[in-house]
Amino acid sequence: MIHAEIDQRSENLVFVRFSDPNEDFGSKPFFMVDSIEEAHKRVRTRNKVYILETLTHWLNQRSHANTKYYKNISVFLTWIGDVRKKSFKEVCDFVEYRRPLLEAFAPPIDSKFYPDYQNKIIPILDFCCSREDQNEDNLTAQSSL
Repeated sequence: MIHAEIDQRSENLVFVRFSDPNEDFGSKPFFMVDSIEEAHKRVRTRNKVYILETLTHWLNQRSHANTKYYKNISVFLTWIGDVRKKSFKEVCDFVEYRRPLLEAFAPPIDSKFYPDYQNKIIPILDFCCSREDQNEDNLTAQSSL
């Protein structure tokens, strides 16, 4: 999932930077936000977009790879279109509730597409199903106070 690193230099001076899944912060620049709450909101928004875009691309790939799923995936893509307007929590609830359906579209283990499923889709499913047990926003705090 998307990770954020926060550098709070004072109560009114908060900087944040983001990294994509499996990516280091490296030399990614910090940018200023109004508050810690805004940083949390931005992480949730970026994670929501990442989850929906990744699932949409994966489902489109699966519908082309195995046409027997086409009708079910079309319905699922419609649901994803509807859930785009919802909150981050509602998106995760949607994924958690429909996890068994998503797993039914998984490629076989010997497929060349299985590593992509394993490295991108399973982490999304796990994240959405266990977010109460973790720091939902994936924030790392640094304090320069």
